[in-house]
Amino acid sequence: MAAVRRPTFATRNALGQHALVRPGPPGPRGATGPAGSSGTGTPGADGATGPTGPTGPTGPTGPTGATGPTGPTGATGATGSTGTFDATEFQLTIATTTAWSDQSLTALCPGIKAGDTVSIVLQADLTINSIVPPSSGFWCRIGVRDQSGGNWFLKIVDQLNGATGTAANQFRTPGQPFGGSAVDFVIQSEEGWTTICYTGTSTTWRVVEPGLATGPTGATGPTGPTGPTGPTGPAGPTGPTGPTGATGATGPTGATGATGDTGPTGATGSVALVQSITASVSATSATTNLSFGTYTMQVAEMTAGAVFRCTGHWTMVKPASNTVQPIFELLVGGSVVASSTTDGTGIGSTSETIGGMCVAFLTIKTTGASGTLDAFIGWPVSYRQGESEKGAVGDDTVDTTSTKTLEMRCRLSGTGTVNTLTVRQGFYERVK
Repeated sequence: MAAVRRPTFATRNALGQHALVRPGPPGPRGATGPAGSSGTGTPGADGATGPTGPTGPTGPTGPTGATGPTGPTGATGATGSTGTFDATEFQLTIATTTAWSDQSLTALCPGIKAGDTVSIVLQADLTINSIVPPSSGFWCRIGVRDQSGGNWFLKIVDQLNGATGTAANQFRTPGQPFGGSAVDFVIQSEEGWTTICYTGTSTTWRVVEPGLATGPTGATGPTGPTGPTGPTGPAGPTGPTGPTGATGATGPTGATGATGDTGPTGATGSVALVQSITASVSATSATTNLSFGTYTMQVAEMTAGAVFRCTGHWTMVKPASNTVQPIFELLVGGSVVASSTTDGTGIGSTSETIGGMCVAFLTIKTTGASGTLDAFIGWPVSYRQGESEKGAVGDDTVDTTSTKTLEMRCRLSGTGTVNTLTVRQGFYERVK
């Protein structure tokens, strides 16, 4: 440690002399005095901003804020591409003659939707008067898939032509001419189809594709001129009674038939069924019928305009005077459609042997379960003749949807002395 230089002081002593005084060594440190009062100096200037400290650790995630207000609706997106169309086919079988009136399509075809197909198998006729639509704007295809056992039809009745059921469930069908009457819509062929649609605006069904269906059979046109005779031809066999029938290859009316055309069964014209008969009955029985034979009329033959003829040869021997006479009848399906007789004086009462011809014919006028026919039977002998349909003039009803037996027969009107009625031969022809 460096030496401390102590100061020296000059002072006077008691004699007034100057004396040099040297201070002694310092004394011990005195006690700390009381704290002084606070200073009042002005504050110093702010120090400069220190450098930015490092980023602290991320704090915990705060609570989710409240949901904001709903934004405006976005613009409509573009229309998507058309998807695939999957149609379902429902098959219905009509086993008996049926008429639909306010028929529920949903009940018949559960789950049916617009664009589906309803296939009908006809074993009998179907008439559609009205259908309960599954929904507004509904449409479907409907048609005949198959006909079984006959030429059945599917008919849609126009609401202006007597359709039954609720008016809003009925149909309007095409084909009504201006100022004319409504026309029912008929499908009468296999694979005949159409489309039906329903709208709530018009509250009615419509047929919108009539061109796919078969319309009703038109009237038979006039007979054309007789063509040149050709081979028996492409029409095939001459019918159910054999290739040519017992009357020859061309039939009794010629190669082209009595009407000048080839007839409904082919080029050989009429078809004949010949019965060679020798059967007699005495006058002791007035109820025994003698048949000239029978002919089975097929469904395909019984068309509107078809004509059948029956011809027979008979004799009656009257060895004694009496008024017993023959009675002739024509039957279809076992029912009498024409009869011929005279009054008691018309046959005369002279003992004699009478030989004569009996002729009958019928024409199918309309077809179906309630078809109609006109029939005639008569027998001319000298000045005498039998009157047909005496007291019962008019058409008869015939069901052309099934085969029918055609028969001509005769019997005695009463019991005479020893009268004998004999049927000798008979034959049947389909002449048109």
